[in-house]
Amino acid sequence: MTNDPNLLSYVGLAGASLVGAVIGAYAKRKGENLATHEDLDKLVAQMAAVTETAENIKAAISDDLWDRQKQWEMRRDAVFEAVRTLGQLDNALLELHVAYSVSTSRDDFVAQNRLEKGDSFNTIGSNLDGARFLADAIVGRPLGKALSDCVFGMRMVAKDIMHGDAGRYTATQRERAIQILAVYAAVRRELKLENAG
Repeated sequence: MTNDPNLLSYVGLAGASLVGAVIGAYAKRKGENLATHEDLDKLVAQMAAVTETAENIKAAISDDLWDRQKQWEMRRDAVFEAVRTLGQLDNALLELHVAYSVSTSRDDFVAQNRLEKGDSFNTIGSNLDGARFLADAIVGRPLGKALSDCVFGMRMVAKDIMHGDAGRYTATQRERAIQILAVYAAVRRELKLENAG
């Protein structure tokens, strides 16, 4: 074995270079991992912010959609109640007409039947007034006006019938049909149904 100082120096230098290279590579790799970890943390934070923003937007859209849906349901219910009660009033008017058109030998029965049919017409008319006011407030004036015109016409016919003019029902059928069709057209427009006239 030689004790050449140059050789030992070279071996020492080579060993130190090797150790330095390994430590340098390790430090470089460690630095890259740390940078990657920091980048991932930033990316996770950005994704969390994007997700939160998307959820907020989705919630706002959902709330708006829910509000519009509830408003439409409220409109629909008010309109349906008014139309349903209008149908009941039309039927009550027919029953009133029949009660005043029929004459039998049992005058007490006829009088009682006429009184009941008149009371029924008035009760349904009051119910329709409530439904009409609600529909007018929620839906708007065109439907409310069409309902008002129709109800007013029916009340005038009922008054004439109760004052002895039972033929008034038949004489005004066309006019009432036109008024009812105007209500239906207003309903279709308000609910935005196809073929609204």
